[in-house]
Amino acid sequence: MKNQSPPNFPQVDQYSFTRDNDANKTDALYNELLQLPDVIFQTDLDFIITGWNDAAEKICALSEVKAKNIFELDNINFSAESIEIMKQQFRNDGIWNGNIHFNRKDGMDIYFRSSAHYIMDAEGKPSSIMIVNHNINQQIIAAQKLVETEAMYKMVIDALDQGVLLIQANGMIMAANKKASEILGVAQENLIGQIPVSGGRWKVFRANGKPFPDCELPAVVSLQTGFPQKDVEVRIEKPDGKSFSILISSQAIMREGEFNPYAVVVSFIDISDDKVNTASE
Repeated sequence: MKNQSPPNFPQVDQYSFTRDNDANKTDALYNELLQLPDVIFQTDLDFIITGWNDAAEKICALSEVKAKNIFELDNINFSAESIEIMKQQFRNDGIWNGNIHFNRKDGMDIYFRSSAHYIMDAEGKPSSIMIVNHNINQQIIAAQKLVETEAMYKMVIDALDQGVLLIQANGMIMAANKKASEILGVAQENLIGQIPVSGGRWKVFRANGKPFPDCELPAVVSLQTGFPQKDVEVRIEKPDGKSFSILISSQAIMREGEFNPYAVVVSFIDISDDKVNTASE
């Protein structure tokens, strides 16, 4: 550690937070720190633990950690950065921010967003280090559930026999399932960002062979009016001259309290074989 004062750090008495200093337990700063919901550790300049607040005692179920180096505790895992890099950053900047994973003896995992900085003595020199840990378990759990939900959603959508496209209000495809890729003959990653209207190289026709105006396509109608469209027959002609027929339905998506759709879900099935069979009968 540099034995000099980083700029703009507050003047804090190092003893105001030490747990075994009963004479200072009435200190205003100690009481303020004691009431914080965040888990707080105090260490010396070598990261040897000298104190902690009640939140640390309650959440972390501490025992016999005093006088131990915080980096040597078995149940605390730091973010992807190596400990040496973290220490060097702290020496250079006088502050460190990162994530900590704490594994309690009862098997509970707790995740923290942590910040370490110097505590200055009356002369403005570093006298100890304070590490404040904000509990981010709820955010971590929510993020994990979101990932799991999205993965499950994708599995379900990809298993459908219908092609499915999610189209934004600007007309751009933002998601597509495997069946949509199969029916349209375009890789999923190439569908994303495309605008599926006849202004491109593909030509779109009605069942009677007449051109299908963009403004009357099911997705466009649902986006403009909010009304669903059901089983609209469309024939699509590719640049190579080959064509196929699909049956399209569309459903606008609106946020609560809003009247204008922000996206539309388009589902469709390939009816080319049905058209051929009907014509041959």
